[in-house]
Amino acid sequence: MPIEKNREVFIDKNIVFKNLGYNELNNIPQDILNEVDETISHSMSLIKPMVVYERLPFEVNEQEKVVLIDGKYQFKSDYLIKKIKEADSMVIAIATIGPGIDEMCDKYFSQGHYLKGMIYDAIGTAALINLMRKFWLDLVNKAKNEGVGITRGLSPGNKDWDLKAQKMIFSILDGSSIGVELSENFMMKPIKSISVVYGMGKNIPIAVVDHDCADCEIKDCSFRITPRLKERYKVDIINGNNKLTVEVERGKRLWDLLMENKIPVQSSCGGHGTCGECRVIMHPVKQFNQLTPAEKKFISLQDTQKGYRLACTIFIDQDMEVIVPEVNKDAKILSVGDEKEIELKLRVKKINVIMKRPELDDQRDDLKRLEYNIGRIKSVPNVIRKLPNVLRQNEFNINVVIRNGELLDVVSPNNKSLYGIAMDIGTTTIVAYLIDLNTGKQLDVYSNLNPQKPYGADVITRINYTITNPKGLEDLHNSIIDEVNNILAYFYQKNGINSNDIYEIVVVGNTTMMHIFAGIPCVNIANAPYIPAYTKELEFKASEIGININPNGYIVMLPMVSGYVGADTIAAIIASGMYESKEMSLLGDIGTNGEIVLGNKDKMVSCSAAAGPAFEGAEITFGTVGVAGAISYVDLNSDSIYKTIGDKRPPIGICGSGIVDTVSELIKKGIVDEAGKMHKAEELEDLLEPRLLKRLVEYNGQVAFVLDDSTGIVLTQKDIREFQLAKGAIAAGINILINELGIEAEDIQKVYFAGGFGNYIRIESAINIGLIPKILKDRIIQIGNAAGVGAKMALLSNDYLKLALEIKNKVKYIELFAIPEFQIEFMNAMYF
Repeated sequence: MPIEKNREVFIDKNIVFKNLGYNELNNIPQDILNEVDETISHSMSLIKPMVVYERLPFEVNEQEKVVLIDGKYQFKSDYLIKKIKEADSMVIAIATIGPGIDEMCDKYFSQGHYLKGMIYDAIGTAALINLMRKFWLDLVNKAKNEGVGITRGLSPGNKDWDLKAQKMIFSILDGSSIGVELSENFMMKPIKSISVVYGMGKNIPIAVVDHDCADCEIKDCSFRITPRLKERYKVDIINGNNKLTVEVERGKRLWDLLMENKIPVQSSCGGHGTCGECRVIMHPVKQFNQLTPAEKKFISLQDTQKGYRLACTIFIDQDMEVIVPEVNKDAKILSVGDEKEIELKLRVKKINVIMKRPELDDQRDDLKRLEYNIGRIKSVPNVIRKLPNVLRQNEFNINVVIRNGELLDVVSPNNKSLYGIAMDIGTTTIVAYLIDLNTGKQLDVYSNLNPQKPYGADVITRINYTITNPKGLEDLHNSIIDEVNNILAYFYQKNGINSNDIYEIVVVGNTTMMHIFAGIPCVNIANAPYIPAYTKELEFKASEIGININPNGYIVMLPMVSGYVGADTIAAIIASGMYESKEMSLLGDIGTNGEIVLGNKDKMVSCSAAAGPAFEGAEITFGTVGVAGAISYVDLNSDSIYKTIGDKRPPIGICGSGIVDTVSELIKKGIVDEAGKMHKAEELEDLLEPRLLKRLVEYNGQVAFVLDDSTGIVLTQKDIREFQLAKGAIAAGINILINELGIEAEDIQKVYFAGGFGNYIRIESAINIGLIPKILKDRIIQIGNAAGVGAKMALLSNDYLKLALEIKNKVKYIELFAIPEFQIEFMNAMYF
């Protein structure tokens, strides 16, 4: 059984770029070119090419559709028989480039550096392609010397040749001799490995190429050699009561089609096949052996038989009907917070002006006449156009709207309406408040899920979308602008308000959301040294980005601290009041970005713990955001061990607060130990009551705890590990800030939990899992949507806008990855 090792491979950069989605190779950003060059250089030491192979005789039994190899092994496939029946022998091979590339992919994906991980993956693919090309060319030379021909490479999974045939290949060849193993679902590890069969014989020609693209099931493969006609297919898309019919070219990915047509899809990974949420129902139903590994992982056999597929893995190759389940928008989104009585110091004012009518001996122009009454002002042409008619229609008695010395509008004296909006744009949710600026009172509130979620659950995935898609930033920007305009339309209709009477919107959010909202590139936030395009306060006309308020109205975006501590954190600091206290206070917005601030009126330090989206339900097997039906409360001592949002709604998954409760309860019962290991039922037979013991099951090869029998919702060992990473990041971040200020945990007098997750989490559970030091248990104050409250305060008083600038300059940002002690703190904090 020959084994080839250390064969030199060549990395074709064109293949790498195509695998990254750049089909136009002359239009690749320079930073991507540089990153690929650097990564290729590093990859060469990681790639360990190896091939084990054997040449064996075989016979074909066409009646039974069987290929018999060496008298003992069988392959059953019409496809294989058709390709090799004229051959005399076959070469069976297993090839790999080793685990190095896989390890780098895992490393960077786990750290949230998705672009880097994708580049390593693309390089691994290019290396494996080159390895198999060279191996085949050696076989071609051998065939020429023998005077025989050779087929292209044929692999299990093509046409009707079942992927299970991999098991037979591993019976013939010793894959372990080159470090390749076969899993229970017939997938190879390392991932960058392949099994191939070549037919050789006198009655066949030498193939032109080494890979049989014509029979490949991946219709839109970037490396296709055999050209295909640009056939077009009809796709009927059904989403609730809406139906859309479109014609598309062969090979179009269904995910991209849905995104282009603004069909809402449940997803948190941005279409990369890692979350399993973008389930659609296909007609006609695709067969199971055509499912991708991602689909086999996330979709049960029963559901595949009903037609369920993942939109991100479907490449259109026929007419089809697609049912897209409606996204559950009935979310439990926190829109309230601790309010403060504040003195109105508005930037926008509507004042009544009564002017002397012009006469022959007083021929001052209309604008000058107005300025005589209110002082010199900055004016814009579209207001001056209105001025003559409004003055004369109202006998020179008008109301004028002025903002910081700029004339925004002139209206009838009967129009006293003056409104503003405060808005908190989060990674997962959006909350908007309608405020009467005449009284300072809140008239309405609207909350919804952020429509960008299908592009990715976290900011890194969304930034990566802007990198890998030419119109990525435009797509994300438009989606949030459309949603803001939908919110405004809701306010106008419900409250009988004219859009022209809204003159200012104050916006807060994390740094990435602020960039995307303004249409500003955010790519550099994702790569060290994590530099945003700006952090200062921004003010600009709403009309510049298509927001439907008064055309002269303003968008005010609060300043940010850094790439990962945004305007929402500054707003929360304002709302908490920690900036004016001598006491040491800790502020935590526990979510995807995990912003933490520690300090008092004299000094503040901050960090972003990069907890990942586990607290928002992403990366958890049955995780979901806080929508109706999400398990949000768990108590294993109760007969009914959980409660859902909406109380009696049937469970659809488990959200962040439910995950914290579940882990806490499992720790209390000894089901999960301090290291995070979930024990099997047999290990706890003498320690656990039967009703809980039966809830410990095996799920996809790992221990899991059943939360709901009817739906099969479980929390798995993998989920516990994901949660440990998130919890460990937050707890370690807190410890780093404590060390930075040279204080002890007991010196902290108040702990503010902000945001939806921080408001709904049970304090007892948070303490029990070690999210914060136990000594702080009785000092925790849940302050609700503090970012939204801070935005309202900045809308109602210019003093708080100025304060936001002062806080920005006061808060010191600590980059955790630059602190040597962080890794030690992080490892220790992962324990419960």
